[in-house]
Amino acid sequence: MTRLAFLLVGSFLAPYTMSTDAWAWGDEGHKVICEIAMRLVQPNTRAEIQKLIGTDDRFTNFGDSCTWPDHPRQRASELS
Repeated sequence: MTRLAFLLVGSFLAPYTMSTDAWAWGDEGHKVICEIAMRLVQPNTRAEIQKLIGTDDRFTNFGDSCTWPDHPRQRASELS
């Protein structure tokens, strides 16, 4: 019982005692996840995604397009 209480208290306090660094995936991680998703979707969905990517001058594949929402400053300059 003491161990359980210690673990519960520790789990609540851990966010306040740990480093503030985020464990983010970054662009490469997002590209990998998107490429996996692209391989798992139905063939007709994959074809539609490729058609949409083909209409965009900036991206050549789905993985590259997945990082676009993570860069709000770049998006703002593109919309201006």
